[in-house]
Amino acid sequence: MNKKRIFFLLILTVILGILWGGSALYSDLGIIYLGIGAWRVLNVGLGAGFVAALIGTGGVTVFEFGKQRKLNEIEAKRQASIEQSMSEGVEKEGFLSASKRLNEATIRDELAGSLNEGWTPLKKDIDVLIGQSNEMDNYQYKLSELLKKNDAKKLDDAAEVLDKAEQRMLKNIRNVLNYIEVGDPAKVNDRDKVSETMTECLTKNEDILNNTKAFMFSLTDYLNSQGNDDGNEMEMLLNYKDILIQSTKK
Repeated sequence: MNKKRIFFLLILTVILGILWGGSALYSDLGIIYLGIGAWRVLNVGLGAGFVAALIGTGGVTVFEFGKQRKLNEIEAKRQASIEQSMSEGVEKEGFLSASKRLNEATIRDELAGSLNEGWTPLKKDIDVLIGQSNEMDNYQYKLSELLKKNDAKKLDDAAEVLDKAEQRMLKNIRNVLNYIEVGDPAKVNDRDKVSETMTECLTKNEDILNNTKAFMFSLTDYLNSQGNDDGNEMEMLLNYKDILIQSTKK
């Protein structure tokens, strides 16, 4: 805010106001010394100057305050952006750590970001990885609906099994991201290493998805068998559960 400008206009307005008031208060003396014509011109001029200064001071003050408010808003947004960036930086710190639970959204963002770092030849494979992740999300949703609609609370641990499967898939993707981090897309050997790891990741994740699907169907068979004397479905369910769990350990 230009405080000096406002102060100058304020002082000018006060001075003109005093002079105008003085000319009116001592009009008799003014007319005697200046003559009525000159006094009128002076009085009107001072009055007009006072009004103009008053309007100008008000206008400039409103403008400067509006300008300052806009600057304050911009600064507030800038500070908020800085704080958000710092917060995101803290959240992303260690997000690939093997000792932490991997976040699917963060992993996806990192995959997308790698395309902007020169790894565009991986776009097709990255799209497949994201598609596999979407498929696992779909299985988890379907499992939740299946258990809820069948009131199968005793099978809630099935959700934990699928969660472990998803975490294993994310850890496989983590391996790719770590090689992307240290690799140079301009070097053939680096591209080959990343491509090899990517192929291995896609294969393992597809294997997990296939086992998840088999587990889901076995679980459905078990639910459909409720009320029957045959216990084979439970045995098959446990078998597929073991297979899925084993695939998450590879």
